[in-house]
Amino acid sequence: MIKNNEFYDFLEKMGSLIAETFGSKCEVVISDLNCPESTILAIFNNHVTGRNVGDPLTPQALERVRSSADGYYINYRDSKGGRTLKTSTISCEMGGLNLAFCINYDCSNLDQFF
Repeated sequence: MIKNNEFYDFLEKMGSLIAETFGSKCEVVISDLNCPESTILAIFNNHVTGRNVGDPLTPQALERVRSSADGYYINYRDSKGGRTLKTSTISCEMGGLNLAFCINYDCSNLDQFF
């Protein structure tokens, strides 16, 4: 079971730390890439994208993961619900798990500066 895996537990703690450090505009998502139909295992500040635990992997996210041969897809822009998101995702296989760790930052209010 993933929930009792030390690597997953570490990622979950790191996700919480990042979300709390960067505040309510920073969403962190941990996904099980082996279960794309109910991929989200943990999500912090889910109001940024409106997704929830158990939601599926979007086709765009699946394509990003598949197209990043080294497991990194860093510093790309996305949009969700009229918001501009700055996003980075890393995927990795460890201890029999195939996970993605994604940070989404709502930078809509910063667009005026760029």
